[in-house]
Amino acid sequence: MQAWLRAQTLRLEEHDNPSHPVVVAASERIVELSTRKSAVADSLDALQAKRPAGHHPDEIVAMLDAVPDLRPVLTNASDGELVEIFRVFDLAITPELLPILPQRQRPPRGTVAD
Repeated sequence: MQAWLRAQTLRLEEHDNPSHPVVVAASERIVELSTRKSAVADSLDALQAKRPAGHHPDEIVAMLDAVPDLRPVLTNASDGELVEIFRVFDLAITPELLPILPQRQRPPRGTVAD
């Protein structure tokens, strides 16, 4: 029994009249809270049992933190370097991504970049 619950129970036992309205209300509240606590514990156990196998969220955060920030490289990379980076990371450019890519100065079509 938790310390606070034990202390409250002892206080209630000090009363000579177990039918006193305060004692009855407090006893009902203790039962209500204990029942609620059990239901929450059961729900947590059920959620833990249903949790998918795989990496823990903290592991995922650590993996993402280990990925280097390529924004400076992507901003200054030549077209050939960009092609190689995208190939290595198996990336594809889709129309949805184009608005978020940094604006770059590109040579006009048909000209050769340095």
